[in-house]
Amino acid sequence: MNNPEIPQSRSAIPAITAETLAFLKSRYSQEKGTRPAEWGAKLAETQARIIETNPHMVEFIELQAGEYPEALHLPIFETVVSVLTLIEYQTEADAMNEAFLDDKPET
Repeated sequence: MNNPEIPQSRSAIPAITAETLAFLKSRYSQEKGTRPAEWGAKLAETQARIIETNPHMVEFIELQAGEYPEALHLPIFETVVSVLTLIEYQTEADAMNEAFLDDKPET
């Protein structure tokens, strides 16, 4: 859902809505008890897809993370994959919203 009061990104990166963030928090929140494992599985799936389909992005991430101590590499990779997953969810939500709006009968 695009909120006209929230400035939209001028790049290909969608502006993350409060609704998308709330959805992810409710679906993957640690408060639910079993959700962290699901989030870990989602991140592993996203990571595998990125490695397979986007080797140049992987190279870039590795170059950036390589400038930090090795102990920080895993948290950096997890953060990057988490952000990419969030962007994917927002992109999917935007596409569904557009499809929904396109399917509305004219009145």
